[in-house]
Amino acid sequence: MDHKRKDRISAAILDAVIQCSYESGVEEIQMTQVAAKIGISSRTLNRYFPDKEEMIASASVRYLQKKYSEIIEKYKIYNAAGLNGLESLLLFLKIQKECCMEDMISAVMLVKANINCVRAGIKNRKWITELDSEVRNTVLSSVEKGLADGSIQTSMTSEQILLFISANFNGLMQCIIHVLHSDLPDKRKKDVLIVFDSCMEMLRGFITPPPPHTHTHHHHLKFLT
Repeated sequence: MDHKRKDRISAAILDAVIQCSYESGVEEIQMTQVAAKIGISSRTLNRYFPDKEEMIASASVRYLQKKYSEIIEKYKIYNAAGLNGLESLLLFLKIQKECCMEDMISAVMLVKANINCVRAGIKNRKWITELDSEVRNTVLSSVEKGLADGSIQTSMTSEQILLFISANFNGLMQCIIHVLHSDLPDKRKKDVLIVFDSCMEMLRGFITPPPPHTHTHHHHLKFLT
């Protein structure tokens, strides 16, 4: 079998896993269900993915790659050239949130795909791939732009700011997705989205340079450093 045909079948299998995840959830996926979805035998499927866990991990990688590419493409539609670093950063985070929460099924799948990739990485004693490297680089580019144009404070390095944003944003999104997927009334669920805007304002306040007059008080805090 030539490599192109093998790649096509492998991609079709992973796309079928993703589709089955939409229909019945990751936990309910059966190998026979995936094989039937694309019209191949279970024996053929097993030649590509003999292990269900490996198949789901590979499908998770494919799903995340598609989702992150979608986020980047939507960001490119906006003309961020006239924005300062902080403004372009907040715009990108807003687009990322919207792409993650287009519907509850894809939002939940995004979280589970991340978990599956981490589990597979731990099991294999290696990180599967830098799936979100382009997303990370886009955020880092905005941060570095903000450090250069003065819209972001320079008391931290770009790497420290990136780590702070990543940890807080991912944690926030997972909490919101969990709440929206719960049995709470719809009105309560909508209220939860206000938390995102509030956290973006907190982020803005945290990384925006303080007013010039606050520098006069720094000598009182030297014992803390």
